[in-house]
Amino acid sequence: MNNWYKIQMPNTNYWLEGLAEQLNPQQLGHFLQKAIPELQQEYQLLDQSLEQGDWAAASKTAHKLGSLSKLLGMEAVSSYLLKITEAPHEQLQTAAFRLKLQKAYAQDLRLLEQRKRAVCDA
Repeated sequence: MNNWYKIQMPNTNYWLEGLAEQLNPQQLGHFLQKAIPELQQEYQLLDQSLEQGDWAAASKTAHKLGSLSKLLGMEAVSSYLLKITEAPHEQLQTAAFRLKLQKAYAQDLRLLEQRKRAVCDA
């Protein structure tokens, strides 16, 4: 079997790995092209909610992002999203937490963009 979809992701126990085996490169590329902008939009909403201290909105968005990140294999950001969905906490209000979340998100997004490029170039 062709392994064109196996761009190194932190964890292969994510749904996209199984889906990638069933799709051709064009289908997977199309899926990623639609998913990445949605991911970026939801992350912006999450960041705004955290900045404003709107815990209900942050939790709702983190839950949605958590599902999407699990689907896409975005392991670095997953633990941060889980913390946000569990309960409001003073630690989540700090700039340090938001910076760590942003770095984890950026790391995962870079890997996802690499995967998209590899699929679209295949």
